[in-house]
Amino acid sequence: MIKRLKYEEVDWQKYQNCLEQSEQYIFFAEKKYLDLLLHQNWEILVDNDYEAVMPIPLAKKWGFTFVVMPLQTQQLGIFSEKDTPELNESFLAFFQQHYKVFYYAFNAKNEFKTLLKTRKNYKLFSEDYESIKKKYSIHRRRNVRITDVLQDKIKFTEAENLNHCESFFTENVIGFTNSSLKKRAFENMKNFLSQNLLKVYELYFDGKLASQAYLIESEKEDFLVNFINDKKFSKYNLSSIILDQIFRKNIEKKDFNFHGSNISEIAEFYRRFGATEENYAFVENSKIQLLKSYFIRQ
Repeated sequence: MIKRLKYEEVDWQKYQNCLEQSEQYIFFAEKKYLDLLLHQNWEILVDNDYEAVMPIPLAKKWGFTFVVMPLQTQQLGIFSEKDTPELNESFLAFFQQHYKVFYYAFNAKNEFKTLLKTRKNYKLFSEDYESIKKKYSIHRRRNVRITDVLQDKIKFTEAENLNHCESFFTENVIGFTNSSLKKRAFENMKNFLSQNLLKVYELYFDGKLASQAYLIESEKEDFLVNFINDKKFSKYNLSSIILDQIFRKNIEKKDFNFHGSNISEIAEFYRRFGATEENYAFVENSKIQLLKSYFIRQ
């Protein structure tokens, strides 16, 4: 039987055990991740004695409480030892009956009988670097070559802190509709870095910061939660070079999750690295639909 548990009612050890043993494990559902983004503004749905769990992020505005994915979190969903459409349908029905949903994304391993809208994601699965590089498109293999012209001009490094790059982040980040969201996203990154949950790789060109890759790290998978590039340097293909350098360093140890995207140009950029496409389901309502749902008598 599915139950709704508020934050203070959750047995977090049982939640963690269920998450770690689940077929669908994804780091975004970890308590330490969601607490940094949401504090205690989230709760869970649980089946029986934590045989399956579903984290629910909450937001409040104008006196209304609704479900919306936190910034820089692509997928959540249902976590169980074995994914089954029947169980997922039970969670989906309970979820839609008990919550006002603005936007919620399930994970790529959640299967449903109900036809839900889907978005795309791209991943590289762990393998030795040379095997990964062979899967690059011809165009991408050409782009990642560090020519003699570039050899003395670029520097690849890992940032110890983010004190030097707030303006670089806010001026070049894409996907956020206003400056307030950009600043919140940057503060999130500072918090993750301070908790050793994040690595930030940087590429400098002639001493100037040109590209940054923000990776949330888990044991088996890295997630590219922000990818920042200064367009002034686009002709040098630095966005391709920095990712190639990261793959040289890490891809043999763990998977790489590109964290999107449905934007065709970005999706094609990921595909040319030989990335595998996956789909994940989501539930979404417009602001007008959401407001109407508060005033329509059930």
